Amino acid sequence: MTTPADIERIDLGLVNRCNLACPLCPYVKRDIVHTQKPAHADIHSVISFLDKLPNIRIAIVEGNYSEPTLYRHFKELVTYLKSRNIRIRLSTNGNTFN
Repeated sequence: MTTPADIERIDLGLVNRCNLACPLCPYVKRDIVHTQKPAHADIHSVISFLDKLPNIRIAIVEGNYSEPTLYRHFKELVTYLKSRNIRIRLSTNGNTFN
């Protein structure tokens, strides 16, 4: 059985928004982006959850059909991760313009 202490790497999907409209993206093709309410993970809940994982070494900050740098608490999250010496792997389109 896996325990919280066994977990060393975590994927974090924190927002359901993207600033691009890629033609092959399912969110664009199915118009999900216009029918789904914008959602951002509560930063206090994220930090509380991560605090329960004492041996996290890598946080993969990405999004399924979203842009993680649009997360409204992105800087606060990075500050927290760095304070725990957790390496950050970021998957981004590198464009936060709208």
